[in-house]
This record gives sequence, structure tokens and C-alpha cells, in this order.
Amino acid sequence: MTARQHAITPGFTRRISRRLTPLRARRDISFKLSRPIVSLSFDDFPQSVIDNACPHLDQYDWKATFYVAAGLAGTSNHLGLHFSVQDLKTLTTKGHEIGCHSYNHVNILEVSGAQLDAELNKNAQTLDALGIPKLTSFAYPYGEVDAAHKSSLETRFTAMRGIMPGIHYRKADLNQIKSMQVYSGPDIDRSIQAVNSLKDKPGWLTLFTHDVRENPSDYGCTPGEFERVLKAIKNSGAQVMPIGRTVQFLQNNTGPQTQHKGDNQ
Repeated sequence: MTARQHAITPGFTRRISRRLTPLRARRDISFKLSRPIVSLSFDDFPQSVIDNACPHLDQYDWKATFYVAAGLAGTSNHLGLHFSVQDLKTLTTKGHEIGCHSYNHVNILEVSGAQLDAELNKNAQTLDALGIPKLTSFAYPYGEVDAAHKSSLETRFTAMRGIMPGIHYRKADLNQIKSMQVYSGPDIDRSIQAVNSLKDKPGWLTLFTHDVRENPSDYGCTPGEFERVLKAIKNSGAQVMPIGRTVQFLQNNTGPQTQHKGDNQ
């Protein structure tokens, strides 16, 4: 083989890291549920969520988690126009959870430790000045994370959500909570299948999306698709709670206390 064939590319290293990270730096919580729990979450989040998703949540009187990068307020990108300051205040008043998504939606693997601290501090300070309760839940921007960041951030947040799909049955890693994407196309059916499976095997399922509009981005869904998912949740008989509140519920009502596991466990 040539030297070129032996070379390990950064992309290959990243793929291996993504596969190993869920097994490392875990903060497991054990539980047993007799009734399933579903947690809905929105990343970034665009104004279309306020206009097209929140009215459906209000109809069911369900609360969700909104992961906020405060630097996106009032800006526009491929997801559309983003939230306003007033949106954050209204969501808080209604009992929804506001979570952290860094300040400028940075990939945490591409910034220094000092830069990440500055991002998280600025986001917390900005939202605190608006009267938003302390941020205890975090979602990794772009879903990017490694074992080192899982370990370092667990002292700051009680729950950290990723984008690896799956349902939590008897335990969950609070440093990388699984979540299924609610994106237009086949992902909608996969999400609904996961919800339907909870009837026979209760577990904790978290779902996430970005924009909710008639012509969504590749990272969102239509209002009709979102409503299909909500109807499935209603038919499943699941409790619907924000991610942070679910973690509190599991810690206070079920199973052994949270267990920390090292890389070799």
C-alpha cells in the first residue's frame, strides 16, 4: 500500500469518535416507567415554531424545551426569521423550558475551552437579564460532542441532549440524551413509529426539530407533519414534559441515583 492509502483522514477520525462518544464519559440515570414520557424540543429556534407549532402545543396544554442561542434573536438564515426577545418571555410565562444552545450556535469541537466558556456565559447572562430562569439543559449545536466535552459540561448542566436517535428504556446518559429528528419525509414516519412503540414498551423518547412551516428547510417539517406526530403522542398515552423536568421526575421518583462511568466502563 502507498502512504496515501495508509493515511487517516480527519473525516475518518471524526466518524470513529462519533461512534465511541456515546460509550464514554457517561452520566447514567436508571429508571423504570409504567407510563411512557415524550419530550418535545426545538433547536435554535425560528419564528415559524412560535407561529405554527406552539398553537398545537397550547391545544394539548403540553410544554416543550426550546434550545436558545441568544445571538440568533431577530436574525434570519436558511431556517427563516428567528425568535424575538418577547417570544422568550412569553414561552417562559407559559411554562416552557428555555435551554442553552451556546450564544452564537458554535460547534463546540471547533472552539477553544476559553471561547466555549465565553459563549456559554454570554448566553446565560443575556437570558438572565431577560428574566429567563437559570439554564440547566443544553443541546449540542450541530449535535457535535466528544467525551472530553461531555465530562467538562456536566458540571454546568443537569441534562445535555444530542441527536443520536433512540428511546431510553431503563437508563439514559444525561451527558448525551438520545433524540429523534422530526424532519419532513421518512423521518416523520420513523418518529411516529417510535411513538407508537411506547404503547407496548414504555420508555422516554425525546424529539427535536427546527423550523415548522409549509416549505421547511432540510432540518424542519410542515405544520401538518408536526400535527401528525402530536396526534400519535396523544394516542400513545404518554406524559409530555420538557427535558429538564423529565430528568427531575426520573431522579425524584424512580430507580437508583445517577451513576458516573469512565471511558473503560
